Amino acid sequence: MSEFEKNKKSIKFVYLIGADEHNLKRSDFGDDVFIVYQGHHGDNGAEIADVVLPGAAYTEKQGTWVNTEGRAQKGYNAVAPQGEGRTDWRIIRALSEVAGRTLPYDSLEEIRQRLIEIAPHFGHYGSVESSSFLKQALELSETKAPSKSLEVKQKELADYWMTNSISRASPTMAECVKAARRYKENPHKEPLRLTTA
Repeated sequence: MSEFEKNKKSIKFVYLIGADEHNLKRSDFGDDVFIVYQGHHGDNGAEIADVVLPGAAYTEKQGTWVNTEGRAQKGYNAVAPQGEGRTDWRIIRALSEVAGRTLPYDSLEEIRQRLIEIAPHFGHYGSVESSSFLKQALELSETKAPSKSLEVKQKELADYWMTNSISRASPTMAECVKAARRYKENPHKEPLRLTTA
């Protein structure tokens, strides 16, 4: 049992940042927990929150992402955040000011500079960083067998087209799920016609 599992009834404050890929319920926590959700599309995290701080989707904000090769990449917003939505760093910066512990960043560029100070590879956009873990992994593999099973628990991802808050909010993707399930039940049946709003 994890430390979280052991102590979650005593947790008083939970801050979920775009955390929608979970099975948490309010009843998992004590009666006096206060939950804040910061994110977009009002998915699982928003449903259990006391306060929702509307964030921006990845298409609505600039950011730095690391792909599966380890390449740092800059992302640019395609559209402005919807409604009252704000970019994540601006929400956190505003909260720091309200809390009386103002963060020393007034722009995304200042945040990126600090990120580069902490982890220089974030400033090498588009280049692959060499891995430094191979030697450690080899040494570790020779010392002892893993303490837990390395068997992959989830070998199949059903409904993969509904795996994030954006696709779950999409009427088109919901139609695709219906069509896929109907096909799985009977592949010879007349295909479901997709309707769009």
